[in-house]
Amino acid sequence: MVSASSVVAHLVKLLVTAVCMRHLAEPYRAKALPRTWSLRAFRILFMHSILGIFRFGVPFTSSSTPTARCFRSFYDWFSNVIEIVPLALLTSGILSAYQIDERIRMLLLFLGTVPIFFPLAIKQKESQIRKLRFFTNITVVLQILAIMILGLKNGNYNEDDDQKVAVMRKAFQMFDTTKSGFIETMKISTILNTMGQLFDDGELKTVIEENDPEGVGKVNFDGFCKIAGRFLEEEDAEAMQEELKEAFRLYDREGNGYITTATLKEILAALDDKLTSSDLDGIIAEIDTDGSGTVDFDEFMEMMTGE
Repeated sequence: MVSASSVVAHLVKLLVTAVCMRHLAEPYRAKALPRTWSLRAFRILFMHSILGIFRFGVPFTSSSTPTARCFRSFYDWFSNVIEIVPLALLTSGILSAYQIDERIRMLLLFLGTVPIFFPLAIKQKESQIRKLRFFTNITVVLQILAIMILGLKNGNYNEDDDQKVAVMRKAFQMFDTTKSGFIETMKISTILNTMGQLFDDGELKTVIEENDPEGVGKVNFDGFCKIAGRFLEEEDAEAMQEELKEAFRLYDREGNGYITTATLKEILAALDDKLTSSDLDGIIAEIDTDGSGTVDFDEFMEMMTGE
């Protein structure tokens, strides 16, 4: 039968889950959370919410047809086995990491797992099943909110992180010349040099090994942020612009207001002799967007700051 309360609960869960997924879209949004597993859990919840709205909002799913019965069985299995246990354990783990009161942590864990054992202890009358479903939906929403609140209150995050991510995204895209979504770890030192960041070679090697334990030699944007983010330093915007202007003047000896892409290639090659001709061409293509064969100060500034 159609259940308005269950539909509302699933709608609330859908909205909260969507907000959580958006919040975790950038790696700096909630550093203390296990981001990969959080996103997986939220994707499962998002899918479950859609199924729940269909399950309790469409009369057909309450009929006695084989298809409807099969869908109901799948939904109940999905709710109990796939959704509740992983989210309960994830929430419990996060609360433990934050050293939240043990009683609250165990209560949430209990609330997340009890819907699995509750049907085994009672005769599954329709009225009892409806209560169980409503209880389950509300519990899940509370768990999502607990995760979200902890992420929002994470002291590691501030508004400057958005700017850091923008800078790193621009640098990543510039060196991802094949548009594969990955860059070679050996290029990270070049990227940091290009961004004017100081770093210790030994420390950089250690951080790369931490984020590439299998030695694949490539990282995606998320991995790049974890590595490069360790070395990004805050700098006054006006002071940085003045430094970049001075550097630009050194190469624009004739005062034309631009440098040629050939000169820029020489600069990049000097920063890292491991860059191939193909790499340099790809980087230049990203910078010289108008195809003029020259790079003015604005394009040079964008390359160096990502803004």
